[in-house]
Amino acid sequence: MAYQLQPDLVRLKNPAVPEHSALDYVFTYPQASSLNYVSSRPNTVLYGTSPYMAGKGSPAEYIETSDELRPQTTTQFGKITVDRYEKNLFPVHKTMPPPPLPRSYDPVSSRADLQNNLFDLRYNKNINN
Repeated sequence: MAYQLQPDLVRLKNPAVPEHSALDYVFTYPQASSLNYVSSRPNTVLYGTSPYMAGKGSPAEYIETSDELRPQTTTQFGKITVDRYEKNLFPVHKTMPPPPLPRSYDPVSSRADLQNNLFDLRYNKNINN
């Protein structure tokens, strides 16, 4: 008998349908998309609107909608806070000594020398001190 590429009739008449769909329990994170709205760069992933406040909406009492950030009067703009030409802000002392020259020798550390000598005494037996 020739090989047939057909399923048997039992599987056709009684298809095996799972009790729960695989898509019911699969969680996928939101993906960034570029739907050619503005550019070819992917858009920012949106997880929701802010603020959430557990279904109570935005906290309107904390949102400042009045024009209090701008000053209501212009009287404060004419004040002089600092004199423009202050001559004594950065005094130059001609008697100040020049800055020290950089060191022309290698710095030494007495603690490092002591530690190195103790190491040599303990572990390097071939060194004669």
